[in-house]
Amino acid sequence: MIKIKLLLSFFLLTSLSLAQNLDEQIKSVNDQLDTLELERIQLLQRMEVLKQQWIQEKIDEVGIPKKDGDGEIISHAAMRNNLS
Repeated sequence: MIKIKLLLSFFLLTSLSLAQNLDEQIKSVNDQLDTLELERIQLLQRMEVLKQQWIQEKIDEVGIPKKDGDGEIISHAAMRNNLS
């Protein structure tokens, strides 16, 4: 009878310890997921900035049509390259 009580006590303590350990593991993985999600958001924002910079560089290389004071359109580099 004492052996059964000891085994039952041991089993309960082990179960509680294991459950607590699993709770900690679940929390740890959840925290890692949260961290990865924040990193993902930061990377997406960085990607958007880089894309905007790339677009701006391409616009600067080619230029865009502009109107002068008389309303005439001044051609940009791409139009000049196509015309010659």
